[in-house]
Amino acid sequence: MANSFAAIIRACATKVFEYGFWYFGVEYRHECWSGVNGGMTYHRHGRSDNCLSKFGVGDRWTIFVYRFVEGQLSVDRITLYKYFYNEYQIG
Repeated sequence: MANSFAAIIRACATKVFEYGFWYFGVEYRHECWSGVNGGMTYHRHGRSDNCLSKFGVGDRWTIFVYRFVEGQLSVDRITLYKYFYNEYQIG
């Protein structure tokens, strides 16, 4: 299970990196979300406890948020938040 979530996170990161966005998240175990203003909007609805932190993905109505480090395809975990505001599902 952990390997499949890691593959989902990696695929999301790769796609988002191609778009040039700095922040992205995985919602409901497999949905990839990001957008131009992700760094300013990901925390709008506050933190959430509804997650699969062990696997680095969100569950229903929550997104586990990541950000790229120095514009490289290397990411930092931020934390789990309720969904991005006005952003786009990728892929």
